[in-house]
Amino acid sequence: MKTSQIKLMSALILSLCTAGSSLADPNIVGGSLVNANEAVSRSIVGLILEATNGGQGVCSGSILNRNTILTAAHCVQNLKSVTILFTRDITTKGLLTTPAAMMRKGDSYKASSAFVGNGSEELDVALIKFSGGIPTGFVPALVLDPAISIATLKPGTKVVLAGFGTTGRGRSDSGILRKATMVVKSHSPNHKQVELVNDGESSCSGDSGGPAYYVANGKYYLFGVLSRGNCTSFSVYTRLSSNLGAQFARP
Repeated sequence: MKTSQIKLMSALILSLCTAGSSLADPNIVGGSLVNANEAVSRSIVGLILEATNGGQGVCSGSILNRNTILTAAHCVQNLKSVTILFTRDITTKGLLTTPAAMMRKGDSYKASSAFVGNGSEELDVALIKFSGGIPTGFVPALVLDPAISIATLKPGTKVVLAGFGTTGRGRSDSGILRKATMVVKSHSPNHKQVELVNDGESSCSGDSGGPAYYVANGKYYLFGVLSRGNCTSFSVYTRLSSNLGAQFARP
């Protein structure tokens, strides 16, 4: 990793700490902590975002390949810089102890050209490119074949979501990787989105861009990217489709 990249990331970490950042302790509504030996922990990343207006935030993402992260389009709106963290702890304490080898600086991003931010049947997805490859112990996510995902994700099917978000609306405790179990309620009319439900377990602020998995034979298959939720009982995910690559605008 270049010295300049390390300095940039160190400066961002310092700014988050000295500014009284809300990165504190555990997250996702309900659910449980993700352990280091779980498959989920090896293909998900935390994203610290710096906006053009100086604001900072947290999103989640999935590893697609050695230089690409999949996240939500709304996470990269007005984006100035993004730090990618290959760790289960992006709290203030976690950031201070995370080695530079487990961090990457985003080089560029592409948001879906179909995203307009109105919450309708849009494609709330984005790709973030980075250099330096994937740290040891991390791997690209297994992706559920889009050709079978609609038929596979029938109403009533249990799925798993994961992310670095808060444990409830209005809280500021994002930063620890957690997972939760939800159930497929329905698909949007054109199958671009999947709605999940489960009273007591859900996604929340900071989980945006994070993965939803279909689990089969002990393997986690990525099928969606978190677009929105109510922090109590439902979440809406953009379903990955076979023409995902054609849906992106130029950076």
